[in-house]
Amino acid sequence: MATFKLHSDTATVLENGSKTGNVLLNDSLANQVTQIKAGSGSFMPVPIEGVTIQGIYGFLTIMSDGSYSYTASTDAAERLKAGSTASDTFTYAAVGGGSGTSTLKFTVTGVNDAPVLTSTSASLNTITEDQTTNSGHSVSSFLSSTDIDSSALRGIAITDLASGNGQWQYSTDSRATWSNIGAVNDGSALLLRSSDYIRFVPNGANGTTANFTYHAWDQTSGSAGAKVDASTTGGQAAFSTGSAIASITVTNVNDAPVAQPSSASGIEDGPPITGQVTATDVDSTTLTYALVANSAVGGSVTVDAATGDYSFTPAANFNGAASFKFTASDGSLTSTAATVTIAIASVNDGPPVANTDNAGTYADTPVLIDVLANDTDIDGDALSISALGTAGHGSVQIQSGKVLYTPATSYTGSDAFTYTVTDGAGGFTQGNVNVTVAPIQSDAPIAVSVTFSQGANGYSDAIDTMLRQNRASIPFADASFFRSILESGKESQPLLKFGNVFGSGSGQIPIGATILSASLTLEVTDGSASGGSINRMLVGWSSTSTWNSLGSGVQINGIEATSTGINVGSISKGSHAFDVTESLAAWNAAASTSAGQNAANFGWVFKPTNIDSWDFNSAQGAVKPVLSVTYTQAGVSLASLPNVSIGAVATAHENDGKITFSLSLSQASTHDVTVNLGTSDFTAKSGADYGATSSSITFSPGELTKTFDVNLLNDGSAERLEFFNVQINSATNAQIDKAIAVGKITDDDVIVPPMPAINASVVAVHNISDATKYDGGPGYGISDPSGIAYIPSMGKLLIADSEHDESPFYSNINLFSLQLDGSYAGNYSLTSFSSEPTGLAYNPNNGYLYIPDDDQQEVFWVSPSNPSVKLGSFDTGYLGLLDTEDIKVDPVTGHIHMLDGVLKQMIELTDRGVFVNSVSLPSVMKDAEALAYDPTHDVYFVASGASSKIWAIDPQANILGTIDVLSSYSPTTKIKGMELAPSSDPNDGNALSLYVADYGADQQNDGRLFEIHLGNDWLFNW
Repeated sequence: MATFKLHSDTATVLENGSKTGNVLLNDSLANQVTQIKAGSGSFMPVPIEGVTIQGIYGFLTIMSDGSYSYTASTDAAERLKAGSTASDTFTYAAVGGGSGTSTLKFTVTGVNDAPVLTSTSASLNTITEDQTTNSGHSVSSFLSSTDIDSSALRGIAITDLASGNGQWQYSTDSRATWSNIGAVNDGSALLLRSSDYIRFVPNGANGTTANFTYHAWDQTSGSAGAKVDASTTGGQAAFSTGSAIASITVTNVNDAPVAQPSSASGIEDGPPITGQVTATDVDSTTLTYALVANSAVGGSVTVDAATGDYSFTPAANFNGAASFKFTASDGSLTSTAATVTIAIASVNDGPPVANTDNAGTYADTPVLIDVLANDTDIDGDALSISALGTAGHGSVQIQSGKVLYTPATSYTGSDAFTYTVTDGAGGFTQGNVNVTVAPIQSDAPIAVSVTFSQGANGYSDAIDTMLRQNRASIPFADASFFRSILESGKESQPLLKFGNVFGSGSGQIPIGATILSASLTLEVTDGSASGGSINRMLVGWSSTSTWNSLGSGVQINGIEATSTGINVGSISKGSHAFDVTESLAAWNAAASTSAGQNAANFGWVFKPTNIDSWDFNSAQGAVKPVLSVTYTQAGVSLASLPNVSIGAVATAHENDGKITFSLSLSQASTHDVTVNLGTSDFTAKSGADYGATSSSITFSPGELTKTFDVNLLNDGSAERLEFFNVQINSATNAQIDKAIAVGKITDDDVIVPPMPAINASVVAVHNISDATKYDGGPGYGISDPSGIAYIPSMGKLLIADSEHDESPFYSNINLFSLQLDGSYAGNYSLTSFSSEPTGLAYNPNNGYLYIPDDDQQEVFWVSPSNPSVKLGSFDTGYLGLLDTEDIKVDPVTGHIHMLDGVLKQMIELTDRGVFVNSVSLPSVMKDAEALAYDPTHDVYFVASGASSKIWAIDPQANILGTIDVLSSYSPTTKIKGMELAPSSDPNDGNALSLYVADYGADQQNDGRLFEIHLGNDWLFNW
């Protein structure tokens, strides 16, 4: 028999889906639903027409007959993630054959809900056109979206791009790598997570605007970095219905123009070559053009600033590759220089020049004459012999590009013939050849000449010193300069001796020789109207002799030195030869042995006669004294001998391989003239810079010129211009006239550009004596500035004051630190070692600051960071220097260059005070006291306390330019210190300024500091 029984009901439904049924269908003897409740809520009655009740995830409508409809649409249902499930349980009460309760349970399965954009636009941070490697933006930084699904992920789907002047890129690996987005659309949208990045990469040329369109993406389909179909949006899709636009603004940045190289052509000595220089500029179409100073090669050029039209005029007779450089400017920025290359075709400028040849031979002896060796062609064409004339007393024929002359049998005397030289380009000229045919001679020379100079040909027996009355007990054996002066209490007497000149060895004067002539050649560094005399010494002395040890100097009384001597007279700066034949003859006649002759040789004293001094180089100096002696053992006269000389200077580049010197005779000889010569070191060193060479060269009768080659070595080291000497050590059958030549080697490892034009102007004047700004002591500042040095690591100027310890200041502060704009930074005391600092120099090679002191005749070095502590010093007095003034350091060599105002010299020393070289300053520079150095152009700036002018000179002291911008300042300037340093204007880039210290009146508080702009092409780059 049936009984009343209720059974549970279950059903499944999707989020936002519905389900219908009847709870009574599986119940027994139940016919009416009377109550319903959701979860643990309260029952509510169910009328016949039914009732609707809300569960957790949906709404249930149930009728009294048990039929129901359930829709899963509450917010809780919406939040269900796709595929997740949740239960919504209802309890109902029913009656019929009984009464009771049972449950109706719905299992709700979540479905995806599309994300929703909450903003339709986004503005990305502005960038400039040059930010081509910007870090971009994370997607999360601009995405505004919501998603009802719990824990939904965020991202975007990019469906459109507008790229402007650039391109969009994305990164899915935290910006480690970037990829171009490329083409996108609804059917191929790029997916990016909220943690991914997107950036716009400008093209670097111009500003722009750019944007991209995107939908929100919930990451339920697809993967980051992939492109997918995103055309289905909203509902259960992964993409939002709405879209948004993200935009970025790229601002303009002015770009420098780009000058374009070009080429042209012309002909040698033809009309000017014209054209137009061009440049591009992505920002501007209005450009101006300028020629780079000193850039024209092979001619001169003008450039129209507005149009770029140029006119290039080739230099006379120039052919080959000409060029010039130019820049373009948009008014704010200037391009790097571009080169216009012009090919200049050669034309034949004229026939070759045939110079007369002089040759010699002996009777019955043919001679091969290189007649083309001294011929030239303005075009540099290869020359050849096309025809020969006839010889009057012999025969001629062309042999290997030379002429073989064969004298007639037994003929002696003069002969001549002509030849025709051609340049291969239609030009030809006739040349003349003179031949001397001498009788066959014996091998014995008729005369011999020898030279002696310290360090040349192995000779080392020259000794010298200087006796100084005011340094009476000090020897000056190492002095590089000698001064002869008669001044009360300050007389100075140089002594010089060439020892061991007599003997049987090579290069010595043998026993039995007759002295024909002897000359002493000195390099005078400062002349005199009355130079006194050179007297032969009669008593012994040594390099350690002093004023006191020789009994108050040397007396020319016939006992200590001959009472009569060689009158020096009025003498100018330069090389001078003095006739010392009498001295050599006296020593030669003094004994019958070489030892006795050498013992009689005490050299000379250079005796002054008045206060008008004269100075010359010693045997330790830059240009050493030379003793030349001609003797005979064959009884010939001096008049029959030719003079042999070597050209004073020969120059070459390090990479040229060799340097060539010329030898010449003053007249043709009827005997062979054999010349022995060799090299010796100066600043250039054998084995490193050149190959040590000795040679014997013979002039045949009739020959007048010869050459001598020295091989050059490329050491790969950065060096300045270097020198070595070539000396004629001896000559047979000739008298030696000019015995010394200088070889100058230009280093190829250091490129020295031409000095720019100087367009000087004063840009700042600082009253550094102002005690309210510059702390030099109570009521005074920097009173007597005497030296300036720039310390790059500090970015400051150091200024010395040479009078701070004297009246009226009596301060131990004598070194000051200033900013480049003249503002005060600090002060120091040097008085523990120097009260009279007369210059300053910074050495970048060792980091030391060098400080000369002319009272102590010393140079000290200190650390710029602690200049009050002396680290070391060297003496300058031992070098014979009299006035130790300003110094500067060449960073290429590390050498110190020092001014001596009294000696009128610029001296080069090592950083430990060893003499290297010296040059005489131009006479216009009276009492030179201030020095600055530009290592880029190898240019020195020299100033004098006696003038407001500043001179630019090269390393050989040739004046390159003059700065005269201080003459209008009152009171008159007295320049005691200078330095080259960066401009004080921070907007000037690396512009170079010349800082000048005005000493003013001695021991008055009136110091000034000037800053001089040298011109736009002067740059600080060292």
